[in-house]
Amino acid sequence: SIEVRTQYKMPPDLNVKNLGLPTWSCDSQQGFTSIRKYAEYQAENFKRSLKEESSAKYGMAETALKRRKMMEENSKLKEIKFGTNIDLSDDVKFKAQLTELAKMPPFCRVIADSNLLSHLGHTILGMNTVQLYMKVPGNRTPVHTENNSLASVNINIGAGNCEWFGVPYEYWGVIDKKCREEIHSEARRSRVGRCWLRALGAEYGMVQQCGMERGTDDVFSDDDGNASI
Repeated sequence: SIEVRTQYKMPPDLNVKNLGLPTWSCDSQQGFTSIRKYAEYQAENFKRSLKEESSAKYGMAETALKRRKMMEENSKLKEIKFGTNIDLSDDVKFKAQLTELAKMPPFCRVIADSNLLSHLGHTILGMNTVQLYMKVPGNRTPVHTENNSLASVNINIGAGNCEWFGVPYEYWGVIDKKCREEIHSEARRSRVGRCWLRALGAEYGMVQQCGMERGTDDVFSDDDGNASI
């Protein structure tokens, strides 16, 4: 089974609770399912999203302004699911995927003579192992620091784009303090506001299309829906 997080779908420039009230927390409920069942859900979700986009092009859908106004008027948000931290270490079950990743440049490979993590003799999840994230349009990755404060490599294999935001390591302390002040709990995940990052001078953003990007120290994302490794 794989871990699934149930989140609320909302515009990328908005972060609210299920009743439309602004919040810094990124709420998600934990659940579990199989890769097959999530893949079926993911495919069906993409079909609906493509249909909605097609309708919007011809003026049949509500404008983004109207959708945002509805949320602010306490309409209940739609729930979406995020398949997270899927371990691909089984070289029999995931042979095809690991074979393709072995074609990457040495610094991107899980195992390489020039990669010190390959000689560590200890597992650091996501650093010297491969993890898969299965997403649908609107899924969000909360702000986080990679394990052991190392940099990660993210490969977006589609179908949609992924918008990432990262900040230099030296801003980690002030961002961590701000998150704790805003959500009043160390246990809850947080959603850093774009405007606040911009005012701090720490924002770095990019839209990742299908392909590879090297991650920074502290990152969070809004997705148009994709799977990333």
